[in-house]
This record gives sequence, C-alpha cells and structure tokens, in this order.
Amino acid sequence: MNRQSAKQLLRVAGFLAGLALLLSAASRVYEARDNQKWADVSSFYVYSKGYLAHGADELDAIFVGCSEFYASVSPLRIWEQSGVTTYNVATSAQRIYRSDVFIHNILRTHHPKVIVLDAFAAIREGNAEDAVFDAFETRFPIFADHNNWKDYDWEKIVSPIHYTNRVANKGFRSNDMVDVPDRESYMVPSDELAHIPVLNRLYLGHIARLCRSHGVELVLVSIPSPANWDYPIHNALQADADALGIPLIDLNLMVDELGIDFETDFQDSGGDHLNFSGAEKVSDYLAQMLREQYALPDHRGDPAFAQWDQELEESRN
Repeated sequence: MNRQSAKQLLRVAGFLAGLALLLSAASRVYEARDNQKWADVSSFYVYSKGYLAHGADELDAIFVGCSEFYASVSPLRIWEQSGVTTYNVATSAQRIYRSDVFIHNILRTHHPKVIVLDAFAAIREGNAEDAVFDAFETRFPIFADHNNWKDYDWEKIVSPIHYTNRVANKGFRSNDMVDVPDRESYMVPSDELAHIPVLNRLYLGHIARLCRSHGVELVLVSIPSPANWDYPIHNALQADADALGIPLIDLNLMVDELGIDFETDFQDSGGDHLNFSGAEKVSDYLAQMLREQYALPDHRGDPAFAQWDQELEESRN
C-alpha cells in the first residue's frame, strides 16, 4: 500500500470513528427518559419495554417473541400459580433479528435466569434489510429513538432516565373472543423437514451464544397455533435446536396434555392466536415448567415481592 492509499484509508477510518461517536452521543441524548410512551413506534413498545421498570434482578424469566406470545403468556397467571416473576417482551410479527435486539438490550440491564424465545419468531421469514437495520439499532439506538426529538426539550434531554411504568399485565394482552379453527391437517405426523431460512439459523445461533455468555438458560417454546405450525416445521426446528443444545418445548404436540379445546380456546378462525381461556392453560403449564425444570424460586409471601400480589389483585378488578 502506498502512502496516498494509506492516507485515504486513515481518513475513512477517522470519518467512521467520528460518525460512530456522533451516533452514540445522539443515542444517549434521545434515549427515552421513561417508558410511559415510546415516540418511535406504536404503543406496543410501551408493553414490550415495561420490563425496564423492574429491578435488574427482579425478573426470573423473560419471554421474547411475537403476537402468539403476548396473546398466550400471562406473567401474572404464572405468578399466581408458581410465584415465579416473569415479563412478556412480545411485539406483533416479531422476527428473530428483532428478538436478537430485545435480548441484547435485556441482558445489558437485567439478569434473568431464563429467556424463553418464541419458536415461531425463530422460524418466521424476514428480510436482510430489516436485519441490517436492527443490527445498527443494537449498537446505535438513535435509529429507533430518533423521533423522540418531537417531544424533547432541553430539560428532558438533561433529565435522568427513570422508568416508572411497570405495565399492568406485564406484556400480556388478553382477548375473550372465541372462534373455531380448522384442525384437519394440524400436526399430522411426518418425517419431512420444512425450510428454515439461513438468516434465522444464524440469528438463533447468535442468541444461544449470547445467552450462554451471560449465564442465562435459553429455551424455545412454540404456542399451539394451527395457522402457523405443522410437523415439518417441528422437525426442522428440533434438528436446529438439538445442534445448538437448546431445549425445544413444542406445545403443538401437547394440546391434549394442556387441555386445549379447539371449540373454546382460540380467538380467530385460522387458529393463529389463543384467547384468554387458552392462555390460562398455557401459562399454567409454563409456570410449572419454570419451577420444576429450571428450579426458579417461589417468591410468594416474600415482602420484597408484595407488589406482585397487589398487581394480581388489581388485574382481577
């Protein structure tokens, strides 16, 4: 390399370093000061980021996934049944690269013992452009928080960050609608393997390594969903999970054990999401699984967790 090329390379490196510093500073300036609202996107971020109002060591397990999770996993029901503290970090149509961003951010601030990843998010196809954007957001949150300038004045910019909104149902969104899905071809045994995108496999491997590096157990859980699940998908994801040493709990194979009633427990005719009745059954199973398989503690009766009893009572009113 000649001297001219070396100078050009140094200029480019200097520019990129300066840009990175600028983006990091801007990310800090426009980081949300509270989680009462999120200016960058719709209100689902208020639900999904409610975990920030909980102490770094308060949550035993955190669920990360898409709408199948937020319709089916009730942290307060899990608390009632087991005394295990959890939060549901789920967003609509979440892809695995978005799950990766959430898990990265969760592990920066919190110390859960278990992260439960939505198996549907792990296999759901996305696109590389969104994955690149999310990778940048992980390093430079300004890419997601840039719209906060609309609400921020100088007083807000210099104010300390103080998350106060614990979110009443901890990310769970109840739905009492009832519809009956078609289950004629649902989970018919097969030896076929579905195609899982290479991008998804790469991200699943990265998430597994990230959790291990923080001493966190990672487990994949699929929610009963005739619209989204079949045996070839199960077979393919089971093979990937085995290769990575990740447990896969496929509740689509356990509908009888769970007591899922296809006449009463789904909210849409396609069988995409469970309703409140189905969510109670799934949450009861997960409560038992977290206590027995992961030995998570029962905090009921501990004065330090009295607010959980209060929030459970308030959710019944």
